[in-house]
Amino acid sequence: RLTYGGKVTAGILLLSLEGQYAHSTLQETFPAFSQTDTGDKARVGLRSGFNLGPFLRLYLKAGAQASLEKVDQTTNGVTTTVIQPLAVSPYGGAGVSAQIFGKFFANLDVIAIVTNFSNLDQNEYQTTAGFSVRLP
Repeated sequence: RLTYGGKVTAGILLLSLEGQYAHSTLQETFPAFSQTDTGDKARVGLRSGFNLGPFLRLYLKAGAQASLEKVDQTTNGVTTTVIQPLAVSPYGGAGVSAQIFGKFFANLDVIAIVTNFSNLDQNEYQTTAGFSVRLP
């Protein structure tokens, strides 16, 4: 699955507003069947960070995620499109950010998106690794 997107965090270290968008595509093709699965996810939430030293920060975050998924299936030349209803779910997570050089940072976080309060095994758990640049 190819996934790309962007994130913006604005505010002070102790309390910031965070917004994120991600788009993903998965395409499978077989001789008599093909399927393309696309998804869009947008998150808005609050983030609180704490310095663990001069080069390391821990942060906690929580908010809401909206997701929209679309599946196109083609079987024997007939295409069927299924669009899932817009789903909004709360999320919470934690992460760490390490300064690499100047204003460049490596980030690692874990997020739990609560899609089913009665059965926590059906919830979505994501780990993300990336790089960021801090602007003044």
